[in-house]
Amino acid sequence: MSVGLAGLTTAILVLPGKASAHQSGCHSAHTCPSDHHTYVWFDPGTGLGWDCAEPGAREYDPSRDSTVIVWQGLTYYCRSAGSAPTTTTTTTTTPAPTYTIPTALTSTSTTTTTTPSTPPALCSAHGGLPDRACTPGAAFASVTARQVCTRGYAGGVRHVPDSIKRAVYARYGIGSHSPGQYEVDHLVSLELGGSNAIKNLWPEAAEPRPGFHEKDKVENYLHARICHGQMTLRVAQRLIATNWLSVYANLLLR
Repeated sequence: MSVGLAGLTTAILVLPGKASAHQSGCHSAHTCPSDHHTYVWFDPGTGLGWDCAEPGAREYDPSRDSTVIVWQGLTYYCRSAGSAPTTTTTTTTTPAPTYTIPTALTSTSTTTTTTPSTPPALCSAHGGLPDRACTPGAAFASVTARQVCTRGYAGGVRHVPDSIKRAVYARYGIGSHSPGQYEVDHLVSLELGGSNAIKNLWPEAAEPRPGFHEKDKVENYLHARICHGQMTLRVAQRLIATNWLSVYANLLLR
């Protein structure tokens, strides 16, 4: 059990058995915690050794003395000192003390959370295409061909804050990347009426090719077809959302 004590994370140990049998002779040598010194004693109930000191003592190290033992009303701060020697015997008949955990030591608790440097991937891109379950593509429902063919339209509707970009990278398990290695891309591009919804976004790589640079060419090609009346907006959206690589391959054959 871990509790906060003066800003530290401290383990509270309630030792079972007859832990009062101190086999170190520390009291007679005046080296017990009450003397502000370190001492080693063994608990015959568990066979464990403890090296204890009081805060303020020269020997006290909060990073190591993280086990709190309360004995006969005194609070000790201890570190493990191994097990009792096999030749050690216990001769004391002192009644076993009652170990208690002070209220002050149990008023708060701390939890340590470890965050991995690379988030777990929920989605996976394959060969230049996004995960369709995560990124099926999305378009503004009411946008028209006339709107997307108006100069400046795409820039006016673009809105992907950094928080959304980080979420997109996290969904695809990308914890870090080099400049130019990826871009958070709209599967259905804005110039084809695509929306800024996260289901229309994925971290598209530049390499291996074809990557996001080549997809830009597909977007420009389809946009031109729409604006010249050679293709409807909905057909262009379906083509790029389904498999933009096929459109790119057809462009290479032209």
